[in-house]
Amino acid sequence: MEISIIMPVYNAEKYLYRSIKSVLKQSYSDWELLIIDDGSRDDSLEICKSLAMHDNRIRLFTQKHSGQAAARNLGLENAKGKYIAFLDADDYMHPDMLNVLYGNIVSYQADMAVVDFATSKKDLCKRKNISDGICEVTSLNHDSRTQNEITKKSNVFLWNKLYHKDLFGQVKFESNRYYEDTALMHVLFDKAQRIVWSDKKLYFYYQNPKGTVLKISEKKVEDGLWAYGERIKYYYHKRYNRDLENAMHMYLYKAYEWYDRAAECPNKKNRIRMIIRKDVKLVFDKFQMEKLLPFHGKIRYKMFLHFPIAFLIYTKLKKLVCSNSI
Repeated sequence: MEISIIMPVYNAEKYLYRSIKSVLKQSYSDWELLIIDDGSRDDSLEICKSLAMHDNRIRLFTQKHSGQAAARNLGLENAKGKYIAFLDADDYMHPDMLNVLYGNIVSYQADMAVVDFATSKKDLCKRKNISDGICEVTSLNHDSRTQNEITKKSNVFLWNKLYHKDLFGQVKFESNRYYEDTALMHVLFDKAQRIVWSDKKLYFYYQNPKGTVLKISEKKVEDGLWAYGERIKYYYHKRYNRDLENAMHMYLYKAYEWYDRAAECPNKKNRIRMIIRKDVKLVFDKFQMEKLLPFHGKIRYKMFLHFPIAFLIYTKLKKLVCSNSI
């Protein structure tokens, strides 16, 4: 068994059949699909059972509702493959995705292979010409790259990649957290001695405009700050100075974005904003981040901490200027 595909499932009946069928249609066939039903209350489990009856490469697990991280950890514990892939229950794969990923990871003797992805808010992504043309492949050794370069090229999503199973080792997803993949990807990138990229869009990410992923909440903000803070902590202790600076900018970018979006939760707005300001100050003081900011960044940071109303006005004016310049 070469590839283990791990797919957590929770109340995904609308798109689940399409997702599993995309695995069954893969041109590469030496795989197993580990479906972990996370206590679904709709017909998801019945759909999984029905499809599993017709293909013994599908292995079905069930657990009490414990979250996506716990489901992924269960999948890792039971995976038999040399390589690991992840699939979300409302997304799907191009028929050649595993073939391209596996071919690249073996040909380049890499620890991780990456393909590009297409995003859609509609039920079906356009697949025209996605697999046509020449595939540009880039391979980087561990010593020839920065973590920021990898993150920009690969993004922090789990699902458009194939990993050597050894990368996970003792690494596990943090249970009961949002952004658990964001908190882990930099560790996997750092452990990989060679990563290979393909520019083919072979994974189809469905972004449900009515789904919970796009909504903000106190819990999501707390976990998001934790996840991006984990990246800062990791680079700080590893003394990856260039990566530390980039991680700090991303952390601030997300903190400022969530601070502005807290208005979407009128009853929790003030509390969410207090949590953000408190966390940002704590992280900046602990890891001495302010010295890494350029002059205009220091001004914005001080405004954020000490004059939050002025900061929000500045943010809205900046958005207005940017939208008018398009």
